[in-house]
Amino acid sequence: MANLIERRYAQLEIRESHYEASFSQEPDPSARFQFELCKRVAQLGEVTIDQFWMPINMLYGQRNRRAVNQQPIVDFWWATCSDQGSQNEEPIQESYLLAKILPHARSNGSRRVFLDSCQTVPENRRKLIQEWVQSLDKQLSGSRFKEYDEQAFRDATGDLIGPPSYDEAVRRRYEEMVGDLFQDARKTIHREGPGAVDSVLRSWREIMTRIGRRRGNPVEKQVLDILSYECRAALHRCYSAIWCILLPALRSKYHITDESYLFHQLWHFDRSRESDHGDQAYFHLFHGHVFGLHPACGPVLLARSGAELFGEWLREGSLQSYHRVLHALAVAVGFYGGRHNIATLLRKKEGSFETVGDMVALEEQQAKRRSGLRHKKKLD
Repeated sequence: MANLIERRYAQLEIRESHYEASFSQEPDPSARFQFELCKRVAQLGEVTIDQFWMPINMLYGQRNRRAVNQQPIVDFWWATCSDQGSQNEEPIQESYLLAKILPHARSNGSRRVFLDSCQTVPENRRKLIQEWVQSLDKQLSGSRFKEYDEQAFRDATGDLIGPPSYDEAVRRRYEEMVGDLFQDARKTIHREGPGAVDSVLRSWREIMTRIGRRRGNPVEKQVLDILSYECRAALHRCYSAIWCILLPALRSKYHITDESYLFHQLWHFDRSRESDHGDQAYFHLFHGHVFGLHPACGPVLLARSGAELFGEWLREGSLQSYHRVLHALAVAVGFYGGRHNIATLLRKKEGSFETVGDMVALEEQQAKRRSGLRHKKKLD
């Protein structure tokens, strides 16, 4: 059955610069680095793949529920960096420290930098989501032969979902706060290792108490939002590294096809490379996001036209078909970005909206609200 979801547990170990992976249907309490996975058979056009993923709530957590995959991912990534001798590099240290304080970051604030909302789907709104996918499918069907290369995709999605422009005052304060947060930790991480996280966490909590939870301080709050987004991006870097190790092990264990392997390489990696521009260290295809974790991208696989485009790319492996997939993903990001404020209100008014008509009415109300017109009934 295509919709049957199975649970798997992956255990990773490091043995003299060699990574070993094992898989089980039940968790292993003795495993140091263990990750919960989901597995299903997915139909993408004419191509059938075994799809593996980590549930969103296992990565970010929801409503005080522990994200059981989050810390093992970060800790294993740090262990691999230490094993490879790169743990003393400043970008590595900052990524590790940022990822470790993610549970204490400003989750809503980070989404003011880039639209990236991890949405849950209550049972009574599935019809709405289905109709949303149908609307997306119409857009994808009308543009299925259009293409974006990687630069065009990056530019288009950057325009659609962020980031906002920041003035010089924010940039200066950002540099100051980064120094306050990480300067001491960088000195102690050499001798204390992960223990240096405690000093960063204390500093972060002090800043949040002094600034983040009080009125005023708009510049500092913008910086906190930027750093909170960077915490999420740091986790994505660790996540991608885990999948670099998991994928070959999954291929060996479950005999996944070349098509499945290619799909997961796109879906679970923060695809980056050295930039052609001297002032930019890396070119990040999706701005530090991961396709498989961003809520805009999943509906592409549910839409018939999107699934067919993915299937054609996996079957052909051509640059042209890959560029068509990138265009489809950009369309989905635009579709999501244009409705992000509506989706936020739908989450606040859980159960109040059942049809796309309700959503359209709410969009009209929002348009009036943005225009400055007053109306009798205020939205929450």
